[in-house]
Parts: sequence; structure tokens; C-alpha cells
Amino acid sequence: MKLNQELNKMLHGDEKRVVDIESVISENRYLKENIKELIQAKNQAVTNATKYKNLLQTNRSAYNRLGKVQSSGSILTHKQ
Repeated sequence: MKLNQELNKMLHGDEKRVVDIESVISENRYLKENIKELIQAKNQAVTNATKYKNLLQTNRSAYNRLGKVQSSGSILTHKQ
């Protein structure tokens, strides 16, 4: 007897509706692998977003410092 029939008999399932356990297990493996790949893609996206956010904050800080220096009049020219 196949594994499907044995499990169906043990679980008191409908004998007319037999579930193919091997295909369910195969699909489960596929879905687990798909979930792993999606988690890796999500982690990569979060890493990239964090990197670009930090870069943007650094550039904003540098731009703000440059603006403050110019407004305070402490920039030296070649003649000074």
C-alpha cells in the first residue's frame, strides 16, 4: 500500500479523496525555499535602504555645515 493510503486510513479520511502526500511534501520544500529567498531579498533591501539613509544624512550634515560657515562670514579668500 502507498503511504497516502496508509495515512488516509489512519486519519479516518474519505477513501474517495486521497491526498498525494509526496506532492504536498514537495510543494512544502519549494515554498520553504521560496520563503528563504524572499527573506534574503528583504534583508538586502533593508541593508541598502539603511546605507542610503545614512549617506543622505551625512550629505545633509555636510551641506548644513557648509551653509553655516558661509553665513558666519569666516570663509577666507585668496586675498586675505
